[in-house]
Parts: sequence; C-alpha cells; structure tokens
Amino acid sequence: MASCNILKLCLLLSAISLSRTWALNSSSYRKYSQNSSSIDSICKTTPYPDVCFDSVKLSIIINISIEISPNINTFLLYTLQIAIFESEQLSNLLLDAGNSDMYNIIENQTGTIQDCEELQQITMSCLQRSVSLIQDDAPIKQRKLADAIAYLSAALTNKNTCLEGLDSAAGPLLPTLLSSIDYTYMYVSNALSILSSQKSHNKRRLMDMGVPTWISKKSKSRTRILESEYDPIITAQSRDSPDEDTGISIQNCSIVAEEDLQPNSIRVKSYLGRPRGEYSRTVYLESYIANFIDLTGWKQGSNNDDEVSKTLYYGEYDNDGPGSSTDGRVSWPGHQIMDTKNAYNFTVSEFINNGDEWLDLTSFPYHDGFKL
Repeated sequence: MASCNILKLCLLLSAISLSRTWALNSSSYRKYSQNSSSIDSICKTTPYPDVCFDSVKLSIIINISIEISPNINTFLLYTLQIAIFESEQLSNLLLDAGNSDMYNIIENQTGTIQDCEELQQITMSCLQRSVSLIQDDAPIKQRKLADAIAYLSAALTNKNTCLEGLDSAAGPLLPTLLSSIDYTYMYVSNALSILSSQKSHNKRRLMDMGVPTWISKKSKSRTRILESEYDPIITAQSRDSPDEDTGISIQNCSIVAEEDLQPNSIRVKSYLGRPRGEYSRTVYLESYIANFIDLTGWKQGSNNDDEVSKTLYYGEYDNDGPGSSTDGRVSWPGHQIMDTKNAYNFTVSEFINNGDEWLDLTSFPYHDGFKL
C-alpha cells in the first residue's frame, strides 16, 4: 500500500513538473503562437506577464482552444479555465499531503492541511462562478463584473489564509506544495487584473460566500490583553494587489478596551491595524476610539515596511474619543486623514456594490452614508 501511495504521488508530481516545463519555457512561445500581438497587449498589463504569455503552452496539455485573434473577454475566460485546471492539480496535491504516510506535511498547527483543502474548494467554486458570470456577456454587464471581481478577490484571500497556516509547517512535500500554491494563484491574480481593467467604477458587493469586503456599523469592538508576545491589534487586512476588491470599513462603532487591558494600556501598546499585504486597506469613520490606542495609531508589518507604507491605504475620518487624535499618527504616505468626499467612498452604498439593496433585504438596522 505504501508503494502504491508513493507511485501515485510521484505520478502527480511528474504531471505538475510537466505542466511547469511547458508553461515556464517562454523562449519558444512566439514560434508557435499565431496571435502574439493580441496576447502581448493583454498580458503586459497583468501582475505576472510571463505566466500569462506561457499560458498558451499550457493549453496544449489541458486541451483548451483559443481564438486566433482573442479579445479581452475570451482571453479572460481562457485564463480562468487554466486557473481552474491548476486549482484541480493543487487540490490533488493537498489531498495527498494529508493522506500519504511518507510524504505528508508536518503540521505545527493541527488542521492546517484540512483548512487549506477546504479553502481550495471555495477557491474552485469562486473560479467556476466567475466563469459562469462572464461567459455569456460581451461586454460584461457591470453588476456581473462586480460579482466576478468579488469572487476572485475572495479566492486570493484564501491563498493568504492557507499560506499563514503553512508558515510553520515542515515535511518533504512542503516546497512543492508552496510552489504549486504560488503558481496557481498567479493565474487567479492575472484573471482579476484583466477583469478589473474592464470595470467602470470601484463599488463592491457582498457575496453569498466569502466576504472579501465588509463594513462594521454601530458595533462595539473590545480589545483584551492576552498572554502573548504580540501587541493587541484590532485589524490586519490582507490585500496583495490593487485589483482586489477587499478592505475593512469601520463606521459609527466604539473601540474600547476590556477591563483587563485598561490598567495596562501604558505598558501594552494597542493599534487600530497593521498590514497583511502590500495594499492593505482599512478605514475608521465616525467612531469612538478610547484612550488605550497608541498615539501612532497603526503598527508596521513584518516585511518591506517602507514600501508597504506607500502602497497601503489607512484612513481616519471624523472619529471622536480620547484615542482619536491624529496629531501623533504615523507619517506613512498611505495613511490619510480623510476629507468628506474620500470618506463617503467607504460608506455602505459606495464601498459595497448594491450594499443598500442587500441590507434592505435583511432586518439589520443601518443608515446609508454618514450618521445622522
């Protein structure tokens, strides 16, 4: 039985290696591509142009045909289909990582592989739903476009969640697994980039699975002290690309400390948020902020701090309370003391596509726009 598992795993790794060989050998791409100029014009605007160029080779393996002169919509569908193919390979690899006795992943956190498997299934569903939304429309209707962007943004969030769990894992299959995750989501990122280039506005919509963008209104956030080496941080929004329709908007809320943290607020520094990606985005609007928040307000992440501080977007608008003063806040280029116009873009009806329509169908009380 063990030899069968090894053989199965070797065949799977060989198939992945073969696809990589075809996909990454870009030197011969132009020799057989009959539509290089059309593809070049699309691929050069994506985050991973080499992967985009090489995707034509991968079509030979998975038998996806592409039109001689593809427009941006047909090439988008083509990219999504390859992303689905790569996601299937990744799902198989995760399954083997969890089942194989000899080539498994050594988890530091129990359930890491299972979590990644479940997240990958959600990603597959996001990709398939995106295809179903756009395959019949040329040009794509704006509402369907917004929904597809939200699905792909949610898929990229799944990637980051899985990688965080694997960060402390080990095992002989780990390098191959990490490589497969990175490669698969390059196609997702490229598809999102192509899709985002067609949108005429930047509104978002809450989906029925996964919530890549959310707004908290009229709630109370309580922070408590834990036995940890880390400082208390209220938000850590993950966003790796400016194309992702993700972010956190906290409006008309109360940010207060639990009783165990309040006496230690001088010793223990607490923050409104920190980045988990180059384009992390979080705003606080019209909220009460207690005095346990450090004067700087925001904490740097762990990697490329100087560059990330330029590309993130952290905003504050019309907050009150002893912790709301912006006089001592960080001086990052990406931190904004927002004016009314910019802040309005992060209210329900603007930040979430059809957000007021969606909330009207629930019994949840809310005020559109700014508080009365």
